[in-house]
Order: sequence, then structure tokens, then C-alpha cells
Amino acid sequence: MQSQYNVCHFVAVLVLLLCTCILGFDESDNRPLEPRHENLFNAELPIDREYDYDNYYGEIPKQRKKTVSTQTHTESTEEKKATYFLDNLFNGYDQRIRPHHKRSPVNVTVNIFVNSFGSIAETTMDYRVNIFLRCRWNDQRMAFTGFDEDAVALHPSMLENIWRPDLFFANEKHANFHEVTTENKLLRIYKNGDVYSSVRLSLTLACAMHLQNFPMDIQTCKMQLESFGYDMRDLAFQWQEDLPVQLPPSLTLPQFRILGYKLGSCTKVYNTGSFTCIEVSFILERQMGYYVIQTYVPSALIVILSWVSFWINMEAAPARTALGITTVLTMTTQSSGARASLPKVSYVKAIDTWMAVCLLFVFAALLEFAVVNFLSRQQQRLIKVNMGWLIKQKSYRVTEHRSAPAPPSEDSGDDATRYCIVGRLPIKEEPPIKQSIAEDYKKKALAIDTLSRIIFPTTFLIFNIVYWLSYKIANNDKEFYMKGAIEYWSD
Repeated sequence: MQSQYNVCHFVAVLVLLLCTCILGFDESDNRPLEPRHENLFNAELPIDREYDYDNYYGEIPKQRKKTVSTQTHTESTEEKKATYFLDNLFNGYDQRIRPHHKRSPVNVTVNIFVNSFGSIAETTMDYRVNIFLRCRWNDQRMAFTGFDEDAVALHPSMLENIWRPDLFFANEKHANFHEVTTENKLLRIYKNGDVYSSVRLSLTLACAMHLQNFPMDIQTCKMQLESFGYDMRDLAFQWQEDLPVQLPPSLTLPQFRILGYKLGSCTKVYNTGSFTCIEVSFILERQMGYYVIQTYVPSALIVILSWVSFWINMEAAPARTALGITTVLTMTTQSSGARASLPKVSYVKAIDTWMAVCLLFVFAALLEFAVVNFLSRQQQRLIKVNMGWLIKQKSYRVTEHRSAPAPPSEDSGDDATRYCIVGRLPIKEEPPIKQSIAEDYKKKALAIDTLSRIIFPTTFLIFNIVYWLSYKIANNDKEFYMKGAIEYWSD
């Protein structure tokens, strides 16, 4: 019974398998059904749905027929051609050998676009700048034909596969590339073999500053581009004829104003040979508004404040002393703060002259009070000196003529003379001591205060006129710096 059941089960499974095989063939040609790939680029696709996103909510999606156009096939063909072109571009190319090997030097045309100027530090004498460095040279090994475009933009990674000029910044202190969100590099090749590269850099460059006129100075900060390994026989840099240095009109700096720039050559000669070098000098004029608000105006007010003591009574010694010392200490502190952000140079700067003269004025005001106080106190000292002298004179006279009557005095009356007993001072009533000399000292002290009220402001005014005329007009070298320069026009 069990064996019959197994046989029936086996027959049923076999029938099922036969039915499955029969259904897997096409009735027309008895072949298995397969997906049809022929005419794929022109075949019709099933009905798809397109959503109207402006009226998405509550709307029934619209229907459309989507077809694959021949443009997709064309793009695929172009991609294959581009892939084939790139695969064969570097066949036989050796990046270790420069173009025009053992012939003429490679002429590299340089162009710079300045994105921004950063901080310009006087203490370290450097400045920060963000630029696009663009170079163009000819490499006949990169020339191509059979491609529709005149220029082909390549992936930045291919820069590692070609020869490049060994350009570096001679006055660079620190530099870095930018890689957000991808490497900020560009490579483009042309049919005639020209190679164009661009890279974004952030640089910290040294700038030798001359601060004699600080903060009314004009600085020239250079950027030098030099070849490191190839000498003049192999490589030559030159500025692009049209717009060699591009500065956007909206370029601004916190303390400086860009007047323009100069282009020049700075070919270096070492014991290993002569190396090509080009430079651009940015002409920067300092805007002194910050220093007027933070240094010049406060120091001038402190000097004026020191003159208040000329109107205070000379007898009020504590008030005048406190005012004089306070102004001197304040000016000393401000002078130290103004020099804290400057390098320790051996020459005198314009701001040093100003702070020194202001400190001299407040110190002179303090000394003026010392002189006035000294003269005002001479009255009491003179009385004491005169009394001591008179006592000595009378004592001597009594010792010599103690028994003789005193001669009549011209200033006293008939009863003004009396006699004294032996060994004692005469009881002669002398007239009051004359106060004319003491009063003269006091008048002199008042006169000094009165004159100081006029002399100090007048002298400070004259100093201001001479100071500003000397540094703003006489020492203005703007025309000298701008001679032969390309002027910069800002918004």
C-alpha cells in the first residue's frame, strides 16, 4: 500500500514538471522567452507617472509616455570617445622631461586673481592674501587632433601626470591649498598643446615695511614668483599681457586702501645659476581713522586736561599735584599701548613724536605747578630769614652800646626810644617788616599761571600745525610710489 502511494506521488511530481517546461516556451516558435535588447535606445517604455509638484497634495498624478531619445545614445558615444581620448592622451608621455627639451626655454605666462586681502601685521611684517594662481605654457606632446572641442577640461588629479613649472613664492612664510568641497584646481589643454592650470592658494607673505611715517604711511608689499630648480636656460616666467593681476572692485581692507600695483622682474642670481623671477608690488595707503580715534584724540584731550591746573588756586597744592601726576601717568600708559602693536625698530616713527611731545606737555604742566608753588611760599620763608637777621643785628648793637642812649630814629617819634637794662635785648619797637619782596614772589607766581594759560595752548597749537603739515603734506610720497604703477579702481 505504501509503495503504491509513493509511485502515485512520483508520477504527480513528474507531470507537474512537464507542465512547467511546456509553459516556458513560446507557442509561436517553441523558444524560451528572453528580454529583447535590440533597438533599446528607441524602444517604448511602459507608461510612467509624472507628478505635478505645484499641486501635489490632493491631486491625481498625470500620466505620460517616456521614451529614450537618440541623444542618450549620442552622449554614450561621446563618453566612449572621451574615454578613449584620455586613455591615449599620455601614451609615451614622460612628465620628468620638460617641454622643448634641450631647445628653447619654456615660457610660462602667469596671471593672478586676488580673492581677498587678509590682515597686514606690522609686528611680524607680513600680510595674508587669497589668490587664484593661473599659469599657461606650451607642451607639444599634449597637442591633439580628432576632437571636436578646441580645449578639454581635465580632472585635477591629472595634474600629477604632466610636467609643471616648479614655481614657488620667494617671500612666502606660510601657504596652503584648498580642498573643500574638492581640490580647488583646474587643468585645461588645447589643440595646439597649450596647457592652462589654475589653483587656489592662501598665502602669508613677508612685507618689509618702513614705518617712519606711521600711521600716515604708504607701504609696498611684494609677491615674488620664482623658479626653484630650472634656471633661465630651461624656464622663463612672464606676466600675461592682458590683465596680469586682477583685483575685484569690491576688494577692501580694514586699515589700508589699495592704490594700485606695479609689475616687475626680480631675476635671482645664485652660485647655482640665474633663476627666473617676476614680482607684483601692491601699493597700500594706511587709513588712519582708527589711530585718530584711539590715540590722537585721547592724548590731545589729556594734554588739555593738564592745563586745568593753571586755573586752580595755587594754594590748593593737593588738587593740582593729583591732577598733574594723573595726566602724566595716563599719558605714559597710552604711549606704551600705542607702541605695543608695533615692531621694535631703531628709528623714530610719527606716532612716537606725537606721544613724546604730548608727554612733554603734561610733564611741563606738572613742573609749572612746582615752580608756582615754590614762589608762592617764599613770603613765609622771607619773613623768617629777615627776623633772624634783625635779631642778630640788634643783639650786636646792644652789646656795644648798652649804656648809651639809642640815637633817635628817623622813622620813630620822640617817645619811640626807650632804654633797657644791661644784658637784655632792647625794647625798641621796630616798624613792621616790609612785605614788598614777598609780595613780588607771589605776583610772579600768579603771573606764571597767567602766562601758562596762554603759552601752553598756543605752543600745542603750533606743534599740531607743524606736525600735520610735515607728515601729511611734506612727507607724502604718494606720487613717488604711484609712478609707473597701474591704478586700482574700487567701488
